[in-house]
Amino acid sequence: MTQTTRHYAFENGVCIMLPGVRHIPGDCFDGCCREMTRLCVSRSVKTVNTEAFRKCNKLVEFQVDEKNKAFQVRDGYLMSTDGVLFRAPSDLQGEVTAPSGVKEIAPCAFSGIEGPFSLTLREGVTNIDKMAFQSCGGLENIVLPDSLQWIGEQAFDGSGLNQVVLPENVSIVQQWAFRRSCKTVDIRSVSLTRFEGETSYSVEYALDSLVKRGESIVLIPWRAPISRFTGELRYHAMLGFARLYIAGEKLDEARKAEDVKLIRANRKRLYSLAVKYPELFYVMLREKVIPSSDVERVQELTIQQGKAELTAALLDYQEKNFRRRDPVRQMERELVKQEKITATGILPVKEAKELWSYTQYFTDFEQGEPKPAGIVLTLYKGMEEEVLVPRQIGKQPVTAIGAYAFSPESTWQSTWLRYAKDPRAYGEAHKKIRSVRCPDSVVSIEKGAFYGCESLEEFVFPPKVTQVSEDLFRGCRKLARVVLPKGVKELSFDVFDGCKSLKTLVIPEGTERISYSFKHENDFRNKSVFYAGLTDLTIPASVTEIFFTEQLSLGDCCHLTIHAPAGSYAEEYAKQYKIKFEAL
Repeated sequence: MTQTTRHYAFENGVCIMLPGVRHIPGDCFDGCCREMTRLCVSRSVKTVNTEAFRKCNKLVEFQVDEKNKAFQVRDGYLMSTDGVLFRAPSDLQGEVTAPSGVKEIAPCAFSGIEGPFSLTLREGVTNIDKMAFQSCGGLENIVLPDSLQWIGEQAFDGSGLNQVVLPENVSIVQQWAFRRSCKTVDIRSVSLTRFEGETSYSVEYALDSLVKRGESIVLIPWRAPISRFTGELRYHAMLGFARLYIAGEKLDEARKAEDVKLIRANRKRLYSLAVKYPELFYVMLREKVIPSSDVERVQELTIQQGKAELTAALLDYQEKNFRRRDPVRQMERELVKQEKITATGILPVKEAKELWSYTQYFTDFEQGEPKPAGIVLTLYKGMEEEVLVPRQIGKQPVTAIGAYAFSPESTWQSTWLRYAKDPRAYGEAHKKIRSVRCPDSVVSIEKGAFYGCESLEEFVFPPKVTQVSEDLFRGCRKLARVVLPKGVKELSFDVFDGCKSLKTLVIPEGTERISYSFKHENDFRNKSVFYAGLTDLTIPASVTEIFFTEQLSLGDCCHLTIHAPAGSYAEEYAKQYKIKFEAL
């Protein structure tokens, strides 16, 4: 079957570029790439898009018109006359050597070759361009020349390599160059200025990927300091440095000191990783990176992971470097400290960071809206069922509870929890919270703060709070008692959706409007609002409007009694919707 386009004629696996075609575009061979075995380049072709051969996995033979001055075939490879290797034949097998005269490996030059084969690049090659060996599953080994200086993005992504040695003149390795391929990159370069990794992920994500999935690559930085590696690859390089250190390899002392300093600065983030990879753990012990205050935390990690040898090494490290404390006296001091915290409501910064994530405001305005100067608690990290919110952290008052601070829904989005051993445990702990006591210093509780706290039984608002925020108690099915603040002007009942245990509610004096907003499409159809179980509602004379919808009202509360002053708006509402009424 013959196929003809404006660029080529194709028949029986042979693709012949038409006379007059000057450029081969990237999508030129999309219609025949899977069947093409031979390519004939006419004299008129001057340039080629390097990705044109990306899917040509059966292309094994090239022929170039003898009058073409831009391209040539050398040792079966398609090259430019100025030394760019554009495409290797796809039937490479065994030990092969690239042709002489090659200066640059073009993008996709070896992509998709199934092999198996081992490749030696001759001296003179300076650049390996992006995706040059991408998905080249047949590549089992490669010898890189000392002349190599630059490796492009995704150059060996998905190749069959297990190990590669970077020679001394390589200065730049771009992003994802060895992703999904090499288990070990032995970096002998003295010229390396940048080894790029994925930079969009947070530090916590990078460490989480190492601890949970295991490293996809180990970087052995013989001469390059760890600081030359970017993104998550910095942590891969730390593992490689640790292997060299523990193996007793001779390392430059200045560089060694720099790397240890970087590990020391990141020690708290690295503890989980070090427990999984003992070389890094032993570097921390030899260089005394773990302070006495962290020993107990690290010991818990070694016990959880079942690393008895590391636990023993840590205890020996503690015995040699720190004076052992009397556990009884230590417990007594801890109890005294906790009693003092409970009595004063003042939580030291160190203890606060273990229990809370928080933000500190230094001014009274944030994004144009008034905010109290002080601390906003953004996430509860403790495991207690009865939570006492501190009045003060350090020298700053706690003035607000942030959105979803106690909600199990917040655990998946918290950066602090991304590298926790078991983030779900914190979500389960939030579900078991039975009470939260807030000090008078709190003036604001933001939306959804207790959303999904299904075990919360009661809550008393601090007296200075003036607004009951949206979705505040949604899903708190055991909530039976709420004391609302007197400063609230409007109360929307949707904050209580799902609060089936809330039988009695007293609206405080000063409230002017009661409403319900249908933000969720099933609110009316399923009647899943809280007041399905409400029996007693006390409404003050200050309420002058109660608005739900024409389809739904407080009259849907089958056993509800409204308590309000005689002659008030609430009495008229009760008569209109035939709700039992008792005058106060």
